[in-house]
Amino acid sequence: MTNFERSAQFWALLVQAARTQNVLSYEQVERMTGIPRFGQTQILANILDYCQQKGLPRLTCIVIEKATGMPASDDFQGLDLSAEIRRVFVYDWLSLPSGAPQASDFENAASTATV
Repeated sequence: MTNFERSAQFWALLVQAARTQNVLSYEQVERMTGIPRFGQTQILANILDYCQQKGLPRLTCIVIEKATGMPASDDFQGLDLSAEIRRVFVYDWLSLPSGAPQASDFENAASTATV
């Protein structure tokens, strides 16, 4: 399974967490998916790229380090994290016109992401 396919699976997990207004630790995600913390980095980066390119709230901001209460990604530095989490929680993720993104959507987003 590719990381893009895993991103599609993680999407469903994160959307469900957002709909129930839950923040998840990387450890919780590991227990739910079997993907160790170090393996989650690229999977979550694919989702973040997709969200940013589509103008969506940054869905991955609800996955945090247990010790710091912050996402590990540098992409969230300087961001009002509390406000972004609220945006994630109130967004209607099930109403995306194209439906849930597929592996190819994440692959396309990654290929056009700015570094």
